Amino acid sequence: MRRFLASVSMLVLGVAAVACGSANPADSFSVETSPESLEVDSGSTLRVSVTVANKTADVVRIGRWWFEVEVLDMSGSRVWRSDFYVFPLPPTGSVLNKTEFEGGDTANVSAHWDLTDDDNKPVQPGVYQIIGIVMVCPDPDNPDTFTCDRQEIADPTPAEITVVQ
Repeated sequence: MRRFLASVSMLVLGVAAVACGSANPADSFSVETSPESLEVDSGSTLRVSVTVANKTADVVRIGRWWFEVEVLDMSGSRVWRSDFYVFPLPPTGSVLNKTEFEGGDTANVSAHWDLTDDDNKPVQPGVYQIIGIVMVCPDPDNPDTFTCDRQEIADPTPAEITVVQ
């Protein structure tokens, strides 16, 4: 009986792996944020780039992906988060419509931070961490961001930005 249950469990896991695509996007993708470090004057706007890359040699198919940029103060508290929504759908031809990544493929997106907090107040001079975050709907057959089992992949090395007076 145990052997039968083990066989059924392995079969179910195998079917689930095939149904969700050949690779787990959280394991297949890397995320990098740039610039890595910079000193900026308060009152200016900073362009933050986020690069997502398929770090494997395999083709990875997903249902949908989108990104956000978060700014944290040095205590780790969130100061600002970009307004990158899943809806409306990106325009035709947008890199955010890419659902198949060949081995080594990259996609670049960017956000602009006007050096204000979530309440639109200017941030104080100091050092801030910027983290690029990519969310993925891993199932190529389910791009619905409300029902997919989305996975979050964050840049493991936050950028450090110094805001000066």
